[in-house]
Amino acid sequence: MTVQQSAPAAPLRARMIADMPARNPGPALQTSLLRACKRFAAWLGRSPGTAATDDVRGFQRHLMESGTSICTRSQTMTGVKFLFRVTLRRHNLAAEVFSLKEPVKVPLG
Repeated sequence: MTVQQSAPAAPLRARMIADMPARNPGPALQTSLLRACKRFAAWLGRSPGTAATDDVRGFQRHLMESGTSICTRSQTMTGVKFLFRVTLRRHNLAAEVFSLKEPVKVPLG
């Protein structure tokens, strides 16, 4: 496992780290997934395991309203989706995570 831990991990974080080798993500992706879930938990103010559909939608809205770039929002929500789909096996919440794409700029003229 390439994710280093300096302090004892919370049970959910430890489960997420344990689920990663099955998906074989690189070190940078592992760090990104964990950072995304940490950000979601900080915004939520409680364990992500207790999240509801409205919490996921609210977090996506928060990212959009706070001016977070599309790329960062997409990376963050990929981590949240991994948490719900793989670690928590809550597919109903994973389905609430929608993908974002950079708007296509049409040339003028």
